[in-house]
Amino acid sequence: MELRVLYNLFAKHPESGWIMKPNNARILFDFIKTNEVKNILDLGGGIGCAAAVASLALQQKGKEGRIDSVEQGQKCYDIAKALVPEELQKIIKFHLIPVSVWKHDSI
Repeated sequence: MELRVLYNLFAKHPESGWIMKPNNARILFDFIKTNEVKNILDLGGGIGCAAAVASLALQQKGKEGRIDSVEQGQKCYDIAKALVPEELQKIIKFHLIPVSVWKHDSI
């Protein structure tokens, strides 16, 4: 799969407002392909575009790795699980973790 094709899959989705800009997708993809990246933590995973781009880069690089994508919203979590191509989900673990506020009296 080509990066452009993958990106367009997300860009055409009605919730595409949750994805990175094309230039940033290319920067992330190139960074992963040219650096010793193995494990990735994706905070605020949105509809899964960044995790999918990272997975594609690792796949094309021929490296094994793991991507943990954390999202707080059920809607985005469900879309990501449905939208990220199955072959790219092999190394992505999606986490749905609602936001909680922690406050300590001494802070």
